[in-house]
Amino acid sequence: MEKILLMLVVLFLCTACSQKIFYQVYSMETPGMAAKENNLIYENKDCKVAYNFWKESGDAGFVMTNKTNRDLFVILSKSFFINNGMAYDYYKNREFNYPTGNFNSITIKENPIICIPPNSSKVIVEYSIYDGDILKCYDTHRDYPKEYSLVGTFTNEDSPIVCANRIAYSFDERGEDLRYVENEFWVSEIINYSSGEFVEKGIISSPRKFYNSYDIKTINSREASESNKYGDDVYMLP
Repeated sequence: MEKILLMLVVLFLCTACSQKIFYQVYSMETPGMAAKENNLIYENKDCKVAYNFWKESGDAGFVMTNKTNRDLFVILSKSFFINNGMAYDYYKNREFNYPTGNFNSITIKENPIICIPPNSSKVIVEYSIYDGDILKCYDTHRDYPKEYSLVGTFTNEDSPIVCANRIAYSFDERGEDLRYVENEFWVSEIINYSSGEFVEKGIISSPRKFYNSYDIKTINSREASESNKYGDDVYMLP
């Protein structure tokens, strides 16, 4: 009986260790944006653009407010999310099907132009900031900290993640006299946290931050996969 109990305890401990979760938290530098009411705000005479990155993988979406007394048109076909130099379209010419009951549905075609009425707002959400593999240090103490560990601090010149939203808008529905909002942001700091520090003590959420979660089993299998694919030439954070 004692042997059975001992085996159960060992099994429990092994399972708990293999499922231990860690969190990688990314702080963003956001030039030209001011922190207001739990958002990051960019503002010009025509519009206001509000961000809150805080979620797993980071939310690159925004709320755009028309400050004028005229209809403001966001031209999606000329608006892009740019991530490490790669531009991703906000307009994808999609069709969306919605059930209406009795096995019927309606199809709505994506509009290449979003109209924001005077003194009102619309939410535009499409992309995550970083939903790829965890940025690994290949250092046990930094990747699996008992409390937390600093991975690195960065400028826009050496940051592993540099993003921008390029938003084209006009006060003419045909897109004449285009104007642009260009908001750039990059990862300026990365810290790894144990689940205890992140969850139990509570890492305060911030509109300037986002996070990704990982466990030992996942990151080790990922490391093996990368080693097999690239040999010894594997990218490592400083």
